[in-house]
Amino acid sequence: MGKEVDYKKFTWVIKDFCSLQSGKIYSDEFVADGCKWRLLAFPKGNGVKYLSLYLDVAGAEFLPDGWRRHADFKLSVVNQLSEDLFQTKGLNLNWLKEKLEQVSEKKEKEEAGETRVQEIEEDLKKLKQKCSDMEAQLEKEKADVSVARAPLSFDDVV
Repeated sequence: MGKEVDYKKFTWVIKDFCSLQSGKIYSDEFVADGCKWRLLAFPKGNGVKYLSLYLDVAGAEFLPDGWRRHADFKLSVVNQLSEDLFQTKGLNLNWLKEKLEQVSEKKEKEEAGETRVQEIEEDLKKLKQKCSDMEAQLEKEKADVSVARAPLSFDDVV
């Protein structure tokens, strides 16, 4: 299953990093907050010419569709030959929360708009039926007026 680690720190030491020829390498699996993880490294880069490092879900192919976890993490790369090249990169997902809120608001507006369109279509259908009924009533009234205007014949009087 992988070893349980302090959720605050996992260390992966890669020996002879400079001599690695592999396209990608994985750390041992570890468990943090009940989930299995591993680190994925591309020593020669992944579409770039320098180290690419990722947090990877271990056994993702066995997880159900739609599986997801919120993970706050920070990756630190230490060059033991020179401290001048030390870098720490943290992943800030605040932009994602804002984007999800925008998408949610847009979806709510879309649903409200669809509901309003349906209401308007129903109102319009009722108005069209009323117009049709009034047109029929108008034609009947015109016919009645036409009959009333017709001159009287001798047969009508006798």
